[in-house]
Amino acid sequence: MDQALFEAYLKILREEAKIIRQLTDLEQRKLADVRADNVKGVDDCIRQEQVLSLSLRGQEQRREKALAAMGLKSIPLSGLVAHAPDALRMETVAVANDLTAAYETYRSASGAARSALERVLHQVDRMLAAAKQEAPQARPAAHPSPRQPEAEEPPVGGHGADFKA
Repeated sequence: MDQALFEAYLKILREEAKIIRQLTDLEQRKLADVRADNVKGVDDCIRQEQVLSLSLRGQEQRREKALAAMGLKSIPLSGLVAHAPDALRMETVAVANDLTAAYETYRSASGAARSALERVLHQVDRMLAAAKQEAPQARPAAHPSPRQPEAEEPPVGGHGADFKA
């Protein structure tokens, strides 16, 4: 196994863990914003999540290419240590554990934020349904509305809504 390729691969995994931790921070901030009824804050978090998700997707593509270059395309993260060069085994264990822990923390934070958002959306649905039931029924008009005047002729000389590309 080429040690330089493997070190580059570990660097990619460290970057993925860093992005996942940033996503976790956003999920926690989003949860706080949901609890504080801060719609703008939630929207800002969602926009930042989209940017980080694209970055993570790029890292994931780099990771897949690096695995293929090392001939380890079908090896899961948990099996990576067995294929690591001897000099990098301990570091591989640490990086794999860090990435796994970061991902688990993210999943937990993401689940909490999603649940909070779903609760708020259910409350909004109930409020809208209640408001709809309380609103007075629209009554049909006793008299038809007066007839609308006919459209005016365009001015002479072609000045009007006749735009040419």
